[in-house]
Amino acid sequence: MVGVPRRGRLVVHGARRAGVAKMKSAATIWVLASLIGRCVHGAEVVPWERVGRIAQLLCMTAAHESGLVHRRQIGFDVDSEKGAFSLWQVEKASICDSLKWLGTHALVRMNLMKGLEVASTESASALGGAGYWSAEGEGRGMPRLLRLLQEPEGDVLGCALARLHYIRFPSPIPEGLEAMARMAKEQYNTGEGKATAEKYLSAYRRLFGWMDRRD
Repeated sequence: MVGVPRRGRLVVHGARRAGVAKMKSAATIWVLASLIGRCVHGAEVVPWERVGRIAQLLCMTAAHESGLVHRRQIGFDVDSEKGAFSLWQVEKASICDSLKWLGTHALVRMNLMKGLEVASTESASALGGAGYWSAEGEGRGMPRLLRLLQEPEGDVLGCALARLHYIRFPSPIPEGLEAMARMAKEQYNTGEGKATAEKYLSAYRRLFGWMDRRD
């Protein structure tokens, strides 16, 4: 029997470790997306079946926007407020719109802050300090928030901001990955973006497909 060359074994083992690392990263993002799906609501608690759809949409968005790798849009300085931030690649204009929306939905804001405090007190503090829902403190904490979105500790905040982007649209999250991919293209990337629904779907299946097959 011919043995596997030592270098070959290292390559195989390295690829296997990289695959396991990607699965762990995807699993972590799934947990965060499920948490955000559960805690962002008004008077009615989100049923678990709907939480699953929200998590799929948020994971699909992150998979396409950053590949679960980039927390800052390539080509932009870390201290600049231009470009996109977090694994969900949210832009400052969208963040401001979401925070202003929160200013008119006090119950949603309260429930979100409770969820963030459980997952990350730093994220809860940064979001609370952004101040875009109060005329007196508008924008005072934006630099801190944008810096946090570039760190792993800010992933739950980035996920929350992506959820708030979607929640501002009246259409419910559909069933089925193909329909979700079309929603992501239309609502997150917009018609002017270069992405396609097929690319969103492909990115999700590449990074999260193993979760759909785990049973």
